[in-house]
Amino acid sequence: MELTVAPLCRRVSDLGKPYRMLRSFRPLLFQTSELIASSPVVGELIPYSTLLSFMFSRAPGELRSPHQRAEWSIARYSQWMDDHPSERDRLTLIRGALEAYVQSVRTRQGKEFAPIYPIMLQLLQRATSGSLP
Repeated sequence: MELTVAPLCRRVSDLGKPYRMLRSFRPLLFQTSELIASSPVVGELIPYSTLLSFMFSRAPGELRSPHQRAEWSIARYSQWMDDHPSERDRLTLIRGALEAYVQSVRTRQGKEFAPIYPIMLQLLQRATSGSLP
């Protein structure tokens, strides 16, 4: 992405926070979920909602992402995200998906949650423990 944008501006670093977020996210792509959750850039440069959305892609199919749970297309989900820039709104949607997963495990009388679930729950709790815009 940097290579595509570079010809359009003198210094890509002049793009500000979105560029810094992109650069901070790149090293996390191939880290374990535990390492990602403990990264100092989470919540600082990378919004919790962005990271949690990424973690849904690592989760088993039964832990459905917010757009899957709502039966939205990716385009519809992207539009919703554009229409709801508030981190609080985004985290509320994510919380709903995580709660639906817990309910599905209980309904099928499961004894365990997917290993990524407690990590995601911890991130969600950390995100909502402070004051969000």
